[in-house]
Amino acid sequence: MDRCPAFDYVGFIEANELFEGKADVVVCDGFVGNVTIKTSAGVANVVKRLLSSQVFLDAASASEDGSAAKLMRILSDQINPHRFNGASLLGLKGSIIKSHGNATIEGFAYAIQQAVREAENAVPELIREKVAAIIAAS
Repeated sequence: MDRCPAFDYVGFIEANELFEGKADVVVCDGFVGNVTIKTSAGVANVVKRLLSSQVFLDAASASEDGSAAKLMRILSDQINPHRFNGASLLGLKGSIIKSHGNATIEGFAYAIQQAVREAENAVPELIREKVAAIIAAS
């Protein structure tokens, strides 16, 4: 396969490299993608729970300045799975935003925002143009 200057194909990556920034886009089948997303969410929940319990213990023995609790709120906001609801299923003629089956109102609102951004930024058209440029360069 010839390398295309339009993107930098890095090849296969290992599961432990998913969150290390090795690739901007990872392509997999639906089953593997679903298992990956749900496992990642489970790990995030465990880490959040462990950090929360530690913050609670530290707050009980430390000063009452609230810095640990504030840090926990910031972390919780950053890993809030509702903020990342709305996976894009992209085609050449349109976008489909897939919301999680047990999404909350907040999560569903984020999925709608994702759909609006893709429509405003003409994402399907940009993809079609990029694919055409890649094919033309081959």
